[in-house]
Amino acid sequence: MAVTTTIARHYGWRMLLMGVLCVVFGAWGAYDLWIKIPRKERFHREYLTAQSVIAEVEEKAAQLQKHGATLPADEQARYDASKARLAEVAPGGKVPIPPGAWDKPTQWLFISSILFAPYFFIEYGRTKRRVYRLDDDGTLHLPATPAMPGGAAWSAADIADIDMTRWMAKSIATVVHRDGTKAPLDDYKHRNTHLIVGLIASRLHPDQWTADAKVVKPAAIDSNAGDARGEPADGLAGAATTSHDR
Repeated sequence: MAVTTTIARHYGWRMLLMGVLCVVFGAWGAYDLWIKIPRKERFHREYLTAQSVIAEVEEKAAQLQKHGATLPADEQARYDASKARLAEVAPGGKVPIPPGAWDKPTQWLFISSILFAPYFFIEYGRTKRRVYRLDDDGTLHLPATPAMPGGAAWSAADIADIDMTRWMAKSIATVVHRDGTKAPLDDYKHRNTHLIVGLIASRLHPDQWTADAKVVKPAAIDSNAGDARGEPADGLAGAATTSHDR
C-alpha cells in the first residue's frame, strides 16, 4: 500500500501558535504604546497639575483667612475641580506612576514581532501543501520545492542511495537520485515520513536499517553455541564447570 505524508500535527500547531502569538504580542505592544502609555503620562501630568493647583489655592485661602476674607467663587471652583480630578487620577490616594524610560522601546519590540507572523502562517501552508508519496512499486513522488520547482517522481531504479547520517539526530534523511540530485525527507515536519525512509533504506541497506527506519541490531550471540561444540558458552560458565569438577 502506498505511503503518503501529511503535515506533522505538532509542527503544524507550533507554526500556527507562533503566528498567533506574534499577532497577539504585536497588538498588545500597539495598545500599550498608543493607548495605555499616553494615558499613564496624561494621568501623571494631571495629578501633578491638580496637586499644584490645590497647594496654590490652599495657600491663597490661608492668606485671605488672615485678613478675614474668603476665597473668590472662581478660585473655589478651581479648587473643587482639582480635588475631583485628583480623586479620578489617583483613586484611593494611589499616585499614578509615569512610564519608565524603557517602556516605549519595549513596546516597539513587541510590535515588531508582528512582522514574523506571516512567516509562520506561510510555513504552515507551505508544509501542508508539500506531500510525499511512495508507491507500491517504489516510486517516490516529491512535491514542488525551491530546489525542484516542478516536483518529481523518482522510480525505485532512479533512487541510487539514501543518506541517513542525520536521521537519528535530526529525523532527516536525504534521498539521492542516480543523477546526483538530492531530496531531503523531514520526519519532524511530515507525518509518516519514517515509513517512506524505512522502506527505501531497508531496500538499499538491509543490513543497516529496518522497514520502520530503525537501526538493525546485531544478531544476539547464541548462548548455546558453546554447548553445540561441547565447550562452555563463556568464561564464567567454564570456570564454574571446572570448579564443580574439582
